[in-house]
Amino acid sequence: MSLAGMSVAFPIGVGLALVLGVFVNYFSVPKGDPVTLFGGVFLIVLAIVFNGIASSKVSEVSGQTVRKRGVLIAVCAGILMAFFYRFVAAAMDLENLESPAVGMMTPYSALFVFAIGIFISNFLFNSLLMRKPFTGVPVAYSQYFKGNMNTHLVGILGGAIWALGTACSYIA
Repeated sequence: MSLAGMSVAFPIGVGLALVLGVFVNYFSVPKGDPVTLFGGVFLIVLAIVFNGIASSKVSEVSGQTVRKRGVLIAVCAGILMAFFYRFVAAAMDLENLESPAVGMMTPYSALFVFAIGIFISNFLFNSLLMRKPFTGVPVAYSQYFKGNMNTHLVGILGGAIWALGTACSYIA
């Protein structure tokens, strides 16, 4: 059983990250047409609100309730995601990709450092969340290796899609 269904948690977390991220990034480096940008943000906010209304209607009919803890985790994740790109962008020299300024990275080196950070931090966060999961019973690392190849390939595919999206975002 999940803390908050994907139909609730994903729009809250990603939507909040997108909306806050646009504000954080635009006001730190104002580029682009603000009318178009904030018009799009307004539409995203509307989508989040309508999703919340639809989810509450489904919950009323099915008798399921959205757990507040799951929504809180989605909100915290959205806030964290909203701010991380600003720090990555500040570390990149987008003007000179062949020879970046001292202490700066190219989009490609930033992606590499980000991937290494994800890989290393995974051991810490997986260990913590496997011992103290948000829901369910604790699990051991040995259970990870009992999974079949198809399950692991889905995870690898998800990581590859995430890496491609991140690369496109950094390079753009």
